[in-house]
Amino acid sequence: RIAFDGDAVVFSAESDEVYKREGLEGFRKFESQNASKPMEGGPFGEFLKKLSVLRAIYLDENGVSKVRIGIVTARDSAAHARVINTLRAWGTPADEAHFVGQWNKAPILKAFGAHIFFDDQEKHVLGASGVVAAGHVPGPHDGSAPVIPSGDLPA
Repeated sequence: RIAFDGDAVVFSAESDEVYKREGLEGFRKFESQNASKPMEGGPFGEFLKKLSVLRAIYLDENGVSKVRIGIVTARDSAAHARVINTLRAWGTPADEAHFVGQWNKAPILKAFGAHIFFDDQEKHVLGASGVVAAGHVPGPHDGSAPVIPSGDLPA
């Protein structure tokens, strides 16, 4: 079970950049206007695509694979459509997708049973590391400041 953050990890940092320039309202407007436009790939975009091939190889007759993919992102439900449409356009189904907004990602990762999690924000990596091996994917922004707000996580 492998879990990923979305923006600036499997997807490009384009939406993060909009958030930095225009705030939450601008971000939501941008995502709504571009909901059907697939995002470009980020640092782990190709890895997700290859992992999806492996997932398909191990699908059983019930459509369940030994390889499970989760997306756990600080986007909230108001900004979910573009993620889902991008995954579909790429042919990379996720077994689970969670849009946690300001909530802590660790409980979701624990419930998913993730074996490893990748995020571009050090705050989320540290918060998740208590329940799963967590890898930091250096992002295009200040690591000490969350790009899309999230709740207080343990340091």
